[in-house]
Amino acid sequence: MLLSSTSTGIKLDGNGYTDIVIAISSKVPQENRLIDKIKEMVTEGSLYLYDALDKKVYFKEATILVPPHWNGTNFTKARTESFEKAKIRIDNANPAYCNEPYTNQYGECGAEGEYTHFTPEYLLNDIFIQHYGSRVQLNPLEVKNFTRTDTGESFVVTTSGTLPNFPPNRITDLSAEIQEDTVLLNWTAPGEDLDQGTAKSYEIRWSFDLDMLRFNFSNGHAVNTTAISPQKAGSVEQHSFNLNITIQNGTTLFFAIQSKDKLNATSETSNIAQASKIIPGPKPISSQEINLIVIEMVTEGSFYLYDALDEKVYFREVTILVPPEWNGTDFTRARTESFGRAKIRIDNANPFYGVEPYTNLYGECGTEGEYIHFTPEYLLNDDLIELYGARGRVFVHEWAHVRWGVYDEYNGKQPFYHSDGQIEATRCSKDIIGQFREVTAERFLRPCLIDPQTSLYTGNCTFFPDRNQITNSSIMYFPSLDPGPRILQLQQAATHFLRNIFEDQARVGIVTFSTFASTLSPLTTIDSDTTRENLIKLLPKAADGWTNMCLGLSQGLQVLRGDNGNVLGDELIFLTDGQATDDIRSCAPIAIESGAIIHTLAFGNRADPVLIEMSDKTGGIFLLASDDVTSNQLMDAFASLILSTGDYTKEPVQLESAGKTTSDWFNGTVSVDQTVGNKTSFVIIYGIGVVELNPPKPPVSVEPLEVENFTRTATGESFVVTLSGTTPPNFPPNRITDLSAEIQEDTVLLSWTAPGEDLDQGTVISISVILSSSNKYFKRTV
Repeated sequence: MLLSSTSTGIKLDGNGYTDIVIAISSKVPQENRLIDKIKEMVTEGSLYLYDALDKKVYFKEATILVPPHWNGTNFTKARTESFEKAKIRIDNANPAYCNEPYTNQYGECGAEGEYTHFTPEYLLNDIFIQHYGSRVQLNPLEVKNFTRTDTGESFVVTTSGTLPNFPPNRITDLSAEIQEDTVLLNWTAPGEDLDQGTAKSYEIRWSFDLDMLRFNFSNGHAVNTTAISPQKAGSVEQHSFNLNITIQNGTTLFFAIQSKDKLNATSETSNIAQASKIIPGPKPISSQEINLIVIEMVTEGSFYLYDALDEKVYFREVTILVPPEWNGTDFTRARTESFGRAKIRIDNANPFYGVEPYTNLYGECGTEGEYIHFTPEYLLNDDLIELYGARGRVFVHEWAHVRWGVYDEYNGKQPFYHSDGQIEATRCSKDIIGQFREVTAERFLRPCLIDPQTSLYTGNCTFFPDRNQITNSSIMYFPSLDPGPRILQLQQAATHFLRNIFEDQARVGIVTFSTFASTLSPLTTIDSDTTRENLIKLLPKAADGWTNMCLGLSQGLQVLRGDNGNVLGDELIFLTDGQATDDIRSCAPIAIESGAIIHTLAFGNRADPVLIEMSDKTGGIFLLASDDVTSNQLMDAFASLILSTGDYTKEPVQLESAGKTTSDWFNGTVSVDQTVGNKTSFVIIYGIGVVELNPPKPPVSVEPLEVENFTRTATGESFVVTLSGTTPPNFPPNRITDLSAEIQEDTVLLSWTAPGEDLDQGTVISISVILSSSNKYFKRTV
């Protein structure tokens, strides 16, 4: 089956495919029954296509191109049609396929095929139906006449005939608006048959419940439509009406339409339109900090999107539209941008969601959402990262909603199901491990209870994914699910270092870096346990974004200069995964010449050689620590970096370090002799399998808000800030998707659109061309 494409010449006229050329090879002898069989196959196929694609499209018009030696008094002369251009060809059997129908198709899934091949024997001999199945899996239908006119070259036979009664098209652009107590609906008129003609009538219903209209349209409240006279297909329809209720502020209503033709054939239910009488309160307080956080969120999200979609796409350019009262010297005047058109909006909290990010998504799966909503509090309060996850990942999660119409892959209405005799949580993927717990009113955890009627856990039960596990998970499941245990191991090791290793009176600062770098604490003298605990609270709780090592080094050296203006003899502990996304070689010489002693802990199994050189040349220590969940290497590495003040009696001594997997007691023996033992402590770190409750979500208001009347006008007073972040790490050239080949005598001519040095930007260095006599070679190796 071949669908519409501008490169094929096939067109989609309304819901019907036209300009389909079915060409008969000049090697085929004249057989008029062949034309009848083609007509029968296409007409039956049209019905099958219409049914298989949910009554969306059908074959409206096809042209049969016959050889020039065929005689006929009712053929018309061909224009630009030719056998080589035809997407459907009738020709003698290919020895590799015999009479089996096939399509020349060499691209990946979704790439257009070259042509479909049928043999005259297949079309004329009904015995092949028993072997290959019905030509269209439907019973034969009566086919109308063709008109033919004589020509001197190739010939054209155009099908005519009527398909059975089709219902009106589904309305897909219904919109709703509430103006005081009046509802205003707008939509594009469907036709009598799909998108042709004029529908007979409309049925409009509304509900407080979105799912009711989506799944039980007839149960919604009916709207009087006797005054509506449907217009011709493609016209703009409008209808305003008052409901028999008082629409309070804070009310949200949902609307849908079905249309009927003269035979009362009913269309599918339209998209669900929403109208709310919720007026935003005062605008967010202006803050330049919001701009910086938005830039960081989108930049980190770009890296996450690029990685999640197999290095195919990223966010290249973003514009931030700020309110007119915000002051800034680097703002440019807005052109056509406005808050109402923005796909990503930052506004005060919606009382139904609180500070939680959400996307207005009312269409079916695959239908683009209306907009993403973030609150200033969500962006400015870092404590919410622990609750909702890293902002860059949350942004990509919501982007999938608004851009691709993807739904969440968890089910609040049916959170559990039976599988192989066990209770499973609805999740994607099933490989995500976790525990089932019930949260009490006091926020204690207890085992879940089983409902005797369903044999599933009760509605108070929650599945808690283990926050530290290495597994593939969908973006649309839990966006805050960490990709591995590294951040937890870092927190535990750094906590041990700050609490037990650093001597009293030592001065400590903390810097974090990813896409950007920031100071979590300036140089602070450790003079009490309270100081140690305050520093521990500042340790990062989430890891995301790029690994810009140069920014981290620069920020760390800047903090060290805070006491006397230089870093001579100061010690810097540089913890990284060892794989820079910037050019570490460009900044390492500056760090080496600074005079600081740089210790490097590379976390994982790979590290840039420059890191080893940097530690060696500054008199520091380079250590490589495994990120395996049972490994103590990171803890031991921190413990080995004893920053001495000269009093060895106060320096900590590590007596034992062990790691193991256990579900019960952890048993072991440690020997302590008379030379050590002061302030002996046992530190236990853990990995997978711990249930931790996030802090409770901020309460949301369910009371209607007191709002006043308002009007909206375009002022032209908004401004634009253009994001110009660092280009993501080196991207490969784009995949070539339009390669074509032609043989002229003994010469092969290839044509394609050039990719770029980085995706579709710049110029590639070289191109490799591979030749094979079998397409199977490319499917296996390329």
